[in-house]
Amino acid sequence: MTQEGAVALGIVAYNQVSNSWSGHSYYLGSTHRFGIYEAELVALYSAVLNVQEAIDSSQLTAPPNIHIYSDSQATLKALRSCTLHGPAQYILKSILTKLTDMKALHPDTQFNFHWIPGHKGIEGNERADRAANKGRANHGNGFVLDIELRTSCSVTRRNLHETLTAPMRVEGNTLTGLTSRTARTAKGNLSSIKTAKLLESVPRATRCLATQLRSGHFPTTKSYRYRFKLTDSAKCSTCRLDDTIPHRIFICSRHIMARIALRRKILALGIRFELGPMLRNAKSLQALYEFFKPQISHSHRLL
Repeated sequence: MTQEGAVALGIVAYNQVSNSWSGHSYYLGSTHRFGIYEAELVALYSAVLNVQEAIDSSQLTAPPNIHIYSDSQATLKALRSCTLHGPAQYILKSILTKLTDMKALHPDTQFNFHWIPGHKGIEGNERADRAANKGRANHGNGFVLDIELRTSCSVTRRNLHETLTAPMRVEGNTLTGLTSRTARTAKGNLSSIKTAKLLESVPRATRCLATQLRSGHFPTTKSYRYRFKLTDSAKCSTCRLDDTIPHRIFICSRHIMARIALRRKILALGIRFELGPMLRNAKSLQALYEFFKPQISHSHRLL
């Protein structure tokens, strides 16, 4: 699992004999190095490693069936197809090698991998999520991995893409002196009637955010607070760039995972990932609200 700036995983085990749960967390590192796919693969590897250690420490005969559950269809598909190409293949190879070694030692044991939906109230999955949250919060590791994790190539490409393209989007979204009707519409300005109808169609909190984004008066940004001498600097503490609305949406590395989720939602609506078009659609406004909501809550806690 990932959160703003951090990637961690959680695994839990259920003991049928004692009817009890045990869990561990592992902090992989920054979202600049690792992604969700790597975390899910490492979680599978950690589960297999946990099973091996449990069998070895008990000095008992391995059970006939071992069941491992994951909410990641992509990792289970890669494991099932034994595809050793693509992202994080070294982790997948380590899983297959570990399974082969364990199968040689315990030929009568069957390893079964199952998919379960995430965030559906399934106890094991919810416990694993809580363990991952704990790992992100304290950057702690509940076990030791015997493989060295490498920086994700896909994450590196994504970071480069964000770095190279975000300034162009910001430039296009902060144009000043727009006079023509077409230009005003491109920037997100609609007629008063259309604007009123649009804002009436969204919840009150979303309506308030939309008004702030349209006016450029967003109180949680440091550039806005700096204008009223409420902070010592207008710079983002993470990126050292001006902390503006476009910076939050398109550039800031602190919000990279939230940005990825927002971009997916916007593109799924058939809308360009630009501020102007996003301000002209009720569903994209709601997606923007979900993007900014944690930032607003955090700002209120600070105040």
